[in-house]
Amino acid sequence: MKVYIISFLILASAFIYCHEHPTKEEIQNELNQKAIYYGSTLRIRNQNSRHHLYSMDVSYGSGSRGQVVTATESDSEIGSYFTIKHGHGKPIQTFTNTVKCGDIIRLEHINTGKNIYGSNHASPVSNKLEISAQGQNGESDGNDNFVIECIGQSKGSDLVGKTEFYLQHLNTSQFLTTSRRFSFNQNNCGFNCPIMNHLEVSCQRSKDNETKWKIVGGIILQKSQFSNDNDKDPLNDYDDDDDDDEEHYNPSSNTKKDANVEEDEYEEVNFNRRDDL
Repeated sequence: MKVYIISFLILASAFIYCHEHPTKEEIQNELNQKAIYYGSTLRIRNQNSRHHLYSMDVSYGSGSRGQVVTATESDSEIGSYFTIKHGHGKPIQTFTNTVKCGDIIRLEHINTGKNIYGSNHASPVSNKLEISAQGQNGESDGNDNFVIECIGQSKGSDLVGKTEFYLQHLNTSQFLTTSRRFSFNQNNCGFNCPIMNHLEVSCQRSKDNETKWKIVGGIILQKSQFSNDNDKDPLNDYDDDDDDDEEHYNPSSNTKKDANVEEDEYEEVNFNRRDDL
């Protein structure tokens, strides 16, 4: 009997549940091999500018007056995390479903609960299609739907970490873009601008190098497989309650073990069973 659990793979953070602190290169190499599941929280980088998709609780003063969406060079901004979920009006996808190339998706900003959103307003710097973040508690309308168009992978295949992709706004057929040529400064944003030196994020009609994106970190949901000859779930039978009379299954030896063991022995067993790290 196979028992499935969901485990969190924490990527691009200051600490990973491991015996060593991996380098950024090691983290990226690990991420590159992972299929992306719905419900994962992602950090997405533009491949040309090397800036990361970003939002914050500040609104544009014109156009849609929606929440700003920009791109930042920093790779540690908390505002650069977005949860990937099924498209508005589309079948519900859960953390047991992988994101497929060609899927219609939404990106919800984790700090504000607003979705990346396209409209027919002109963007403030480049005069392209404005991109903002709108909605409440992750709900908006069809203008927050984007199609993931994978580069070098066929439609219907799993989106994996190494894949570069385009994000095509469904209602306008335009592509999410950012460029170092269009940044916010004192001339177009004024003094004390909260997004000073950020790059504008917009949509444009055609694909080019400035419309290529890639996942470079985040909290990536993964489905790990565990099998047990005794048709039991070792993780359900093995917990940390300090009950002196309770015995616990030890998955490394197929024997039962008294609850009074050292805490690091618990961690070692749990870690050894996590084959997604």
